[in-house]
Amino acid sequence: MDVASNATNITWALTPSTLFNGATTGTGKNVNIIPSSAYQGKGKITYTFSMPSGETFTANKEIWIKGPDASEMTFDVYKSNGVRAMQVGNTFLLCPNTTYQIYIMNSGSVPLSNYIWTIPSAWTRNYTSQNIISIYTNSSPGGQVIVTATNTASGCNNTIQPITGYMGSTTNCGTYLMAFTPNPSTSESSLVLSADGEKIVDENTQWEFEVYDQQQTLKVKSAQIKGNQSKINTSNWKDGIYLVRVKIGDELISEKLVVKH
Repeated sequence: MDVASNATNITWALTPSTLFNGATTGTGKNVNIIPSSAYQGKGKITYTFSMPSGETFTANKEIWIKGPDASEMTFDVYKSNGVRAMQVGNTFLLCPNTTYQIYIMNSGSVPLSNYIWTIPSAWTRNYTSQNIISIYTNSSPGGQVIVTATNTASGCNNTIQPITGYMGSTTNCGTYLMAFTPNPSTSESSLVLSADGEKIVDENTQWEFEVYDQQQTLKVKSAQIKGNQSKINTSNWKDGIYLVRVKIGDELISEKLVVKH
């Protein structure tokens, strides 16, 4: 520590003690710091000293041991359609038969590179790109994710395990979606169904739809449709916003169709 020559009662302490081997407290300006071989994270050295005026001062500095602190590393998880995965507390809940991108978010100052991902054997690895992995959960969405990386800070270049986490599973998965092409409609639009998660829309999917105007008057009803799309003729309809309700099995979804000639 660089301090005035008339400073006295100089003491120091290293915290937390688990990050260091050897002495973690002592006296004097100079400290021989021995990092732990078993732990990593953010530590601190704190000096305390007195001046002739009788005042006592403290000075401290952060010390990084091997890599970032666990509190500065988090997972973030998104479905392939850009929707963030459900999260309870710090645990993300994944759905069966779904594609996800898992991100490692490093909010600290320690740079990392050369990420290596270890994922549950039941998952399919689509691709990895440094701090991102794309996976398909198949029928077993839960499991542990372990990541190792290289600390590329000056003078380090050591391999660490910056984050480990468990992904949970949920059965509250999948939604049906509808879209119109074109929307607004001038004479005719295609109602197209899609799904994510465990839901599936294919040539065997059977469904029905109803269209209501702004006065809640039924304009069209079509039942026993198969496949993923159907045509809606709007050529004789007044300009305005219409509500389309689709029923698939026991599920009901709705969307707005705009008509503008």
